[in-house]
Amino acid sequence: MSLSIILTCYNEAPCIFESYEQVESLLTLANISHEIIIVDDGSTMEIQNSLKKNFENKKNIKLIFSETNEGRGSSITKGIKLSSKDYVGFIDTDLEISEYYILMLYAAIREQNGDIIIGQRIYQWQGKFYNVLRYLASRIYFYTINLILKLNFLDTETGIKIFKRDKILSIINSIKDKRWFWDTETIALSLKMKFKIIQTPVIVCRKNNKKSSVRLCRDTGRYILALWKYWGKSYE
Repeated sequence: MSLSIILTCYNEAPCIFESYEQVESLLTLANISHEIIIVDDGSTMEIQNSLKKNFENKKNIKLIFSETNEGRGSSITKGIKLSSKDYVGFIDTDLEISEYYILMLYAAIREQNGDIIIGQRIYQWQGKFYNVLRYLASRIYFYTINLILKLNFLDTETGIKIFKRDKILSIINSIKDKRWFWDTETIALSLKMKFKIIQTPVIVCRKNNKKSSVRLCRDTGRYILALWKYWGKSYE
């Protein structure tokens, strides 16, 4: 068995370099046959050049560059299509969910013969106001989409997932959203296809000094619009 892990980047240097080293060291120490796929989503030329300089000569790595910012879902899709291992997954580049959960999820999906495994987020942070707002928004979104789309109360938006490669490739071209709704659409479609989805708890350590890539008002609006479009199409 082998594993591909996708790390996405949108102007996230030096974070991407630190995260790569942590994930690569972990998978090497665990003696897992692996590759790491770095997908840049239209970063500045300076950052793209630094990615090439740091990664092009490393083993077990693949690089993908986009000319424009297409969205997180688009980046993950590109990484999945380029992957070559038996399982393919991703983890948020900031590693607010620890890279050690990769090992836990990878072991569980094989032991339980799952098609998809996702982390069920448990938040652990100090009470910074913006982080509390994000948490409340995520909980409202969680209950809303689960009630509307009947997703068995799965934590679809979690930042760590692993898939059987052949299973996710069988539906990847049917997933239309290119941004944050990609995760929800993927799980909704996987349930329709009767894929076996496993969920396991993961701790999110929100870093109060970290600038988030999430824009609460903008991204909430996009979520609602994408949910409305998807829900409407499901009844056509």
